[in-house]
Amino acid sequence: MKNIRYLQVKAGNLKNYLFVEEELSRIPPGRVRIQVKSVGLNFADVFACLGLYSATPKGSFSPGLEFSGIITDVGSDTKTSFQVGDEIIGVTRFGALSSFVDVEPAYLYTKPKEWSFEEAASFFVQALTAWYGLVELGRLTQEKLVLLQSAAGGVGLYSLQILHHFGADYCAVVGDLSKVSFLKSWGVSEEKILLRQKDPKKFFRDLQNFLSNHRKSGFDIVFDSVAGRYFKPQFDSLNRRGIYVLFGAADFMKFSDKPDFLWLAFKYLTFPRILPLRMIEKNQGIFGFNLIWLYDQIELFQKLIQDMQKVSWKKPLVGKVFEFPYSYEALKYLQSGKSVGKVVIKMEI
Repeated sequence: MKNIRYLQVKAGNLKNYLFVEEELSRIPPGRVRIQVKSVGLNFADVFACLGLYSATPKGSFSPGLEFSGIITDVGSDTKTSFQVGDEIIGVTRFGALSSFVDVEPAYLYTKPKEWSFEEAASFFVQALTAWYGLVELGRLTQEKLVLLQSAAGGVGLYSLQILHHFGADYCAVVGDLSKVSFLKSWGVSEEKILLRQKDPKKFFRDLQNFLSNHRKSGFDIVFDSVAGRYFKPQFDSLNRRGIYVLFGAADFMKFSDKPDFLWLAFKYLTFPRILPLRMIEKNQGIFGFNLIWLYDQIELFQKLIQDMQKVSWKKPLVGKVFEFPYSYEALKYLQSGKSVGKVVIKMEI
């Protein structure tokens, strides 16, 4: 049997890819083999292909952190209740953009029957990012006021469900007028939605007006995947004892196949520096996290997944589906920032 992979030959250029056909090797002990049906894309995949992600594998690699599929084989000495034919959701440390993938059973979960394979491949990474950032790091409670960046994106939509579950108040920030309409259709009241201004000073004034209208002095949690020029207006809008949780830097993303290192250097050098003594004075904190490190923390990973079951999750929102031969186009579409919901690759060859 053949395994076809989307192979990023070398990080640094999105166009530096091949479709590689290989003979399937024998399944390693302790692993479960899955025929991949769908792969959910994340910004980490784009950053990895560009060579801008610290967790990028050395040499050539296949993108893809989360997938859905059907179990076709179970390796020897594998302790698992999963059986051949089971439909599952899985996560892996890259490599999912393949016809088949071998994974330890600890990273597999039964696919809900009512979810399609495309929906199932859209859930874990973004929902886990939202839960870990807001609940574990942000210490979310009903009393907190949250500033949520990119509220119409994948992580943003799961964050909204978590905020509703806890009964917490929030400001949902989006960067495009069409996404305002989308959030309203999602059930978010207009008074909670803020259109992000390109000018950081105008954005700061809008944040202050939002706080004034809600009779608040500042946000208790900032949950941010954009950063860049918007970091300081948001940090300056934090309450005393406020927590800034940063898990991405979309403002550092350009719609290009190669990194623009001069532009990136400028963005880095002009990024605001925060004086730690000021944070002591205001009892504030900043957390930055990279979810991929949880892959090695199996007990914590399992605990978080179990805790997440407290939320009555809606069906994952699939924004756009690409066929496997158009994987490059899927990565480019995600990079553009135009997507709402999840970008998914359907793996039928």
